[in-house]
Amino acid sequence: AAGLVGHQVLARTDQGHLAEGGTMNGAVNLSAGASGVTVEITDQTGQLVRRLELGGRGSGLTQWQWDGMNSEGELAAPGNYRVSTIVSRGNQVENAQTLVGATIESVTLGRNGQGLTLNIAGEGSLRLSEVDRIL
Repeated sequence: AAGLVGHQVLARTDQGHLAEGGTMNGAVNLSAGASGVTVEITDQTGQLVRRLELGGRGSGLTQWQWDGMNSEGELAAPGNYRVSTIVSRGNQVENAQTLVGATIESVTLGRNGQGLTLNIAGEGSLRLSEVDRIL
C-alpha cells in the first residue's frame, strides 16, 4: 500500500482539484467511437469555467488536460471543480463516465473488512474501488 504514495491515478469521480498555477488531467473510456467528445469544467456554483472540445474519437481511453485557464483566457482560481464528459454519436448525445487524475498523498489501511482509502492531494479521499487506473 505504501508503494502507491506519490503515484497518479485516474479515478471514477466528477470532482477534480486545480492547484494554484497548475493543470488538471483526466480521461474518458469510450466503449465505441464517438463523433464528438466534450469535457465541461464547472466551478462549485455550477458556472461553466471551460469547455474542452476533443473532437471525434475511437473506442478506448481518451485522455485530456485542462491548462487551468477559463474561457476568457485567464487563470482559474485554485480549488475544486466538477468535471463532466459529453459524448456525441450521430444524433445521440450522452454523458460518459469521467475519469479525473489525482496524486496519492497517503494511504489509510481499512479495518474490519474495509478496503484501502487513498488520500488525494487537495481532494480528500477515494476508496481503492473508485480508481480505474494507477499510472
